[in-house]
Amino acid sequence: MIKLIRSIQNQKFENFEIIFVDDHSTDESIELIKQYMRKDKRIVLIQHEINKGTLISRNDGALNAKGEYIFFVDPDDMILENSLELLYNATLKYPDVDVIQFRAFKKRVSTNSIVPWARGYKQYDKIVTQPELCSIMFYENRILNQINFFIWAKLIKRKVFVETIEKLGHYQNEHMTLYEDVAMLFAVLQIAKNYVYVQIYGYLYLGNTFSVFENRYKYRRANRTIRDCFLLSDILFDFSKNTTFDKSMALFTLNRIYYMYYHVCTFVTDGFDYIFKVLDKFIKCEVLSNRSKFYAYRLKKLFEYTQNKLKKNKEND
Repeated sequence: MIKLIRSIQNQKFENFEIIFVDDHSTDESIELIKQYMRKDKRIVLIQHEINKGTLISRNDGALNAKGEYIFFVDPDDMILENSLELLYNATLKYPDVDVIQFRAFKKRVSTNSIVPWARGYKQYDKIVTQPELCSIMFYENRILNQINFFIWAKLIKRKVFVETIEKLGHYQNEHMTLYEDVAMLFAVLQIAKNYVYVQIYGYLYLGNTFSVFENRYKYRRANRTIRDCFLLSDILFDFSKNTTFDKSMALFTLNRIYYMYYHVCTFVTDGFDYIFKVLDKFIKCEVLSNRSKFYAYRLKKLFEYTQNKLKKNKEND
C-alpha cells in the first residue's frame, strides 16, 4: 500500500484526486491512509461498514469521483513514474475517445523479473468504433481476442462508467470479488462509442499470492468462486447482443467454469438454484445451436451430480 501511494504522489502531474474505497478491511490500511490524508488534500476515503465486494467498491469510487476520467489501481500494484502526465497528454490527443488503454509491466513471481504485459489491441493509435468495439473482448478461434480484460491500465470517461453502472440494473448491487473487472469492462465497451490503445507504459502489475484471483482455485473459496463466475456469465449474456457470435464471451466463461470443475466445483455446497437458472438461460437461448450449448448442458449434468452427491452425504450422516 505504501508503494502504491508513493507512486501516485510522486507524479509530476498533480491535478487529480485519489479515492480509496475501504471494503471493511481488517488490517491497518485505514490508519495508513488517514496519515497520508492529513498531508495530502487530494485523498478521499470511502469506508464500508460491511464487506460489499470489489464490484460495488469500484462503483462507489467511480460514483464519488469528480474528474473527467477514471483510472483504477489495485492496492497491491503501482503506477509508473510520470505516467499521469503522459496519459493526460493522451487525453489531449484523443479528447473524444471514451476508453484509452495503455501499456503495463508485470512482475513474474517465479523469476522476480519485470516484463511487458503483452495483451492489448493489435494496433496502436487506431481508434476503434462501434460496432467493432463491442466485440473486441470476444472469444474467437480459441483466442481471447483483442483486449486485456482487466479494468486497470485504462482511462475511462467517468460519464461512460456511470452510465454503465446505471445500466447494470440489479447486478450493480451484487457482492462480486472475482472477474468483476471483466464484467464491468465488457459492459463499458458496449456503451462507449470508441476506444484507442496508446503506446504508453503507465502501470505495474505486481500480483499477490494472497489475492482473490490467485486463490480462486482453493476449495475453501469454492462457493464464492463459482457464484462470481456464474454472475459474470449472467452479465455477459444479458449485455451481449442476441446473436451466436455475440454470446461467445459468455460461452467462454462457461468453458472456464468447466475447466475449474475438478479444482473447485466438486466442493460447492450451495447456490445450485442460481447455477441452474443461469445454465438454463443458455440452454433455452434460441440463437445458440445445440453445439454452442454444449458447455451449458455438460455443466448442468456435472452440478446435478455434485448436488446429488451432497444430498447423499447428508443422508448418510
